[in-house]
Amino acid sequence: MSGDFVVRRFERADQVQARELILRGLGEHFGIVRPELNPDLENIWGSYVSPGGRFYVVEAQGEIIGTGGIYRETGESWRIVRVSVAAERRRRGMGRLITEHLISACQEEGAREVLVETNEDWSEAIELYLRCGFRAEGVRDGECHMRLRL
Repeated sequence: MSGDFVVRRFERADQVQARELILRGLGEHFGIVRPELNPDLENIWGSYVSPGGRFYVVEAQGEIIGTGGIYRETGESWRIVRVSVAAERRRRGMGRLITEHLISACQEEGAREVLVETNEDWSEAIELYLRCGFRAEGVRDGECHMRLRL
C-alpha cells in the first residue's frame, strides 16, 4: 500500500462521496443497492458526528477511497461502523489501517471495549476484524457480532 493518501475526520462536504463509496461497496457484496435500508447514510454528520461519535475518510488525490466511524454504544463500549474501502484499494491493508485507526480513536475516548458486527456471510470483513484482534461472540439475525477488549 502506497502512502498516497491521508486519513482525516469527515467534513460535511464529504457527504456525497462517502455515501456513494459505502453504497457501492454494499452493492458489490449484495448485488443490489438499497439506500432505504441505510438511512444513516443520508446524513453522516447528523448520524455519527453531531451525537458525539467520530467519522473518518481516507482521501487520495481529492477522492474518498475509504470510510469508517465510531460511536458510543453504552458506557465504556464503543462501536465501529461503516468501514468501507474502494474496490481498487482492497486487499492491500487499507481496511486494517482504517480499523486500527478507529480502535485508536475508541481508546482516545476511554473505551474499554470495541464492538463490531457484519453479515455472517461477509467472510472478508470477519477475517479483517479477527486479524485486528476481535473475537466472534456469535451470530444473531444473520449478523456476526464481535468484540475487542482493550
